[in-house]
Amino acid sequence: EYVRPPCVELPFFNNARKLSRKRKSLPGSICGNPRLPTASEACCPLPLTVGTKYAERNPIYDGERMTYATAEQRCLIIDGTLCDYDVIEISDNYKTGYHWTPGTCEIRVKINSDGYVAIVYDMQ
Repeated sequence: EYVRPPCVELPFFNNARKLSRKRKSLPGSICGNPRLPTASEACCPLPLTVGTKYAERNPIYDGERMTYATAEQRCLIIDGTLCDYDVIEISDNYKTGYHWTPGTCEIRVKINSDGYVAIVYDMQ
């Protein structure tokens, strides 16, 4: 089982990538730092086609998280590519969290009239 090492992560970083859940229709896409192992791969077969995109996983173990570069390599191994998928074909018995997509996003900040700060993810 993956145990994340204790560390401090900065909330703002460059080159953010979109992280999505198992189904595109589920709310909660976020921005991820491509240099950190924060999400899993989701690979679409090549060539990409128009229409519904079904992705598959190529993990070494259940719940594995990896960097964006590692996710790209895992997809190449199975002749696929990271994609903005509609759904990941995986059994409901597997743990799923967030998955890398090639989509970019921007991390913004909003401040309310009381001075409270919140992060806003702007998906491209």
